[in-house]
Amino acid sequence: MIEQEFKAMLSQTQFEPIKAKLRETGEAKETIQINYYYDTQDLLLYKRDNTLRVRQKNGKLQLQHKYDRSEAGSFRICKEYEQPMSSLPKTIDAQAFPNDYGPNQPFLCIGNLVTVRTDFDICGALVSLDENFYLGRTDYELEIEADDGQSLESILEIIGLELQFNHTGKYKRFINAYKTWGSYAEI
Repeated sequence: MIEQEFKAMLSQTQFEPIKAKLRETGEAKETIQINYYYDTQDLLLYKRDNTLRVRQKNGKLQLQHKYDRSEAGSFRICKEYEQPMSSLPKTIDAQAFPNDYGPNQPFLCIGNLVTVRTDFDICGALVSLDENFYLGRTDYELEIEADDGQSLESILEIIGLELQFNHTGKYKRFINAYKTWGSYAEI
């Protein structure tokens, strides 16, 4: 599957007014999703701009692997492999994926990110407002999955803000926080 999306970081003060504007355009669907991230101890996937996660949403688990990322204008494009999971694994075997990750080293669960997502169907596109919680941090994000730039322009006009495309996805923000998090706190 190929995924094409526009992402923009929002401040907390931008988040609520945008949410209110989008609610005026139609019905909102709110869900909670948890991304459990996997990588090697030396962050091999991160270094290769890959994301490996198990997403828990609506009582189901889905293994997702994003790779071969590129950019086209305001959109980020990547290949995505998905498969349902019956339980949350502690490790994932590297040999289960089409990319060559070198010596067989397991991908370890290194943490999670919780998202409160509000979805809207606008101009034939999926528009999501995300409030993300990870490693003691909170951030806000707008994601638009659209097939063309025309839909994107229409949605940005509804929102009424000049937004910059964000190249830093949730996994990269998680890893940046993870790297500065340091060792375990003493109690």
